[in-house]
Amino acid sequence: GKGSYYRLKQVDFNEKSSFSSIIYVKGADISDKFGVFPNPFRDNVHIAWGDLESTEQIVLTVFSSSGNIVGVYKGTGPQIDAEFNQKSSLMAAGVYIMKVETSKGKVLTSKFLKQ
Repeated sequence: GKGSYYRLKQVDFNEKSSFSSIIYVKGADISDKFGVFPNPFRDNVHIAWGDLESTEQIVLTVFSSSGNIVGVYKGTGPQIDAEFNQKSSLMAAGVYIMKVETSKGKVLTSKFLKQ
């Protein structure tokens, strides 16, 4: 699979900054194709499932940027997409993180913005 190199930059209140060590995070190719579109969105939104099979059982958990669970959806990708699209218009504007756990043990995450 593919991976990415990351480091964090911390900026203190006194404007001093420092960088963390560089780490390599190994990721699956599928994560490149998984996520919400369009991103950002206002009302109408869909989920791109990447290479997941449309019949695979999935649990989708949506978290607010503060870490609170704002929704849990269970079913197949098409079932969850329809329900999420319907309920997403009720979500407050902000940054969210979605986590998908598949019946085959894959875990995927993606960040999205509701305007």
